[in-house]
Amino acid sequence: MTHNKSDTAISDSIPAESNSGWDIEALSPRQLRVVLVCDVVESVRWMEHDEDNAITRWSQFAAAVRSSIAPEHAGSVVKSTGDGLMLEFESAPQAVAAANAMQKLASEGNAGYESERQMHLRVGIHQAQVRRDAHDLYGHGVNLAARIVGLANPGEIVVTPEVRDGLTDGLDGSIEDMGDSYLKHFEQMQRTYRIHQTAHAPEIHPLKSQPLLSVAVIPFNAVTDIELSVSGDALADGLISHLSKAPELRVTSRLTANAVSHRRWPASKVAKTLGVAYIITTQCWALSGRLIVSHELIDATEDTVVFNRRYSLTFESLLNSDCTEILDMANDILSAMRETEVKRAKTQPLPSIDSAHALMAAVTLMHRTSRNDFQRAFSVLDYLQDRHPRHALLRAWMAKWFVLESEQGWSVDRNQSAMRAIECSRRALDLDQESSMALSIDGFVRCNLFKDFDTALVQYERALLANPSDCLAWLFKSMLHAFRGENKLSVPALTEALALSPLDPNRYFFDSLAASVHLSAANYGLAIEYAKQSIRANSTHVSTYRALTIAQIMAGYTNEARQTAAKLLQLDPNLTVSRYLERSPGVQFGIGRDFAYALREAGIPN
Repeated sequence: MTHNKSDTAISDSIPAESNSGWDIEALSPRQLRVVLVCDVVESVRWMEHDEDNAITRWSQFAAAVRSSIAPEHAGSVVKSTGDGLMLEFESAPQAVAAANAMQKLASEGNAGYESERQMHLRVGIHQAQVRRDAHDLYGHGVNLAARIVGLANPGEIVVTPEVRDGLTDGLDGSIEDMGDSYLKHFEQMQRTYRIHQTAHAPEIHPLKSQPLLSVAVIPFNAVTDIELSVSGDALADGLISHLSKAPELRVTSRLTANAVSHRRWPASKVAKTLGVAYIITTQCWALSGRLIVSHELIDATEDTVVFNRRYSLTFESLLNSDCTEILDMANDILSAMRETEVKRAKTQPLPSIDSAHALMAAVTLMHRTSRNDFQRAFSVLDYLQDRHPRHALLRAWMAKWFVLESEQGWSVDRNQSAMRAIECSRRALDLDQESSMALSIDGFVRCNLFKDFDTALVQYERALLANPSDCLAWLFKSMLHAFRGENKLSVPALTEALALSPLDPNRYFFDSLAASVHLSAANYGLAIEYAKQSIRANSTHVSTYRALTIAQIMAGYTNEARQTAAKLLQLDPNLTVSRYLERSPGVQFGIGRDFAYALREAGIPN
């Protein structure tokens, strides 16, 4: 269909900034906006067939765009001519979504009309710096948006590279490169893209073989404020970096999450599109030279906000890799997530809970101070193993459960717990020989329950070869060197473990082992500090009280040591020095005997 000359009414009516008689002082400062221009194809011929009907239909269409379509996509109508509209938006996805809605509305309005009486639209979209007054938008970018309309066929949407860069192929539509084209009054050729509407947005499905809880951090984007947009991206990167270290989480990349950052979708649609269980949204403001950040954690399963909080930090600290404020944000978010999953696991029957939700609950419950919670963790893991019999991670977590049961003194038969632990870790490695988690736990079982240090060290080295950032492998390796009295190796390994584990659900466990490592290195002050820090988080962890008792004796704090020993005996009434010597992996290297003497001095019976 040939384009009629009158179709250029909008573009021809836009003045260049150099025109005389134009009050430039009345214009706003330049703003980055997405400009959408649409017009009716061959409007003159369309009007000739039935002018009154055409005017009525166009008026109804323009009114619907102004009252419904534009507001629904966070846009506004700038002006209307006899056969065209100009709209503005903050983002490219919003503009394209609105254009698709306009094309759909026009198409639906053609039902029942013969071809010559049908109204067909063409749309051009460009993003540029523009200026405005009370009635219009001005600038080179506005002219370009109006000109590229002529490249669109009836029912089509054509966009510039600036718009295309803000779109996600497949999510915003199918994007076709149209190559370079000549435009009237433009010296250089213009690259353009045609947008084809897709029936359904693609969905990212969670990995069925990995029952990990998934989360997406949606970056904050302020189209009109570059500094806030950059801050939003840096904030999202920081949160993703910290959350990715949580072993029971799968975190969506920022670039993927960014594809939905401008979309006014309900949480359920965002979650379905990204294949996640939780969504973290952010808002940012600049206030008195500081960045104010507000977070919401949304449980997509229930479509509810489970956590929201506001934080304040400097713009400079945001760019530091060790920004404590971002770490605090991540810790708060993860804690809220874990509490939500624990509540779900305690109040809903296991068959009704998704595996990813159940696993996070089990890992959290495993490290609780309550024996009932610890037993509930076993029930959840046992159920998950039946549901996913070939998943290595579940077997590894179960092996760790048996080690913790034995270390805590809750095992009815220590030898049986040891055998079940090694059975689980072996099964995990049968399922996945390269799993750093399975290798680390297998080494942990062999070291702590079987005192097989050589094999344990091999497993830790294999784990670190598979994943140099495996914090458990570094932690367990540091403890093994401590048992051997190899302090030049134990302390650096511990430092690496602590640096890699800011969000580990059992941070008290890391602090407890840190106390033992520094105790072996004769750093008694640090040992006491880490032990007390661990006890603040878990007041019933038996091995921490043993380390604190010994460190206090070694440091000369006898009275404090005897008070700690009394608490230790309340938690583990069957503890004796002889039983400690029987169980302690460090006894065969001599250091365990020094510790046994310290326990005796503190009042632990022989």
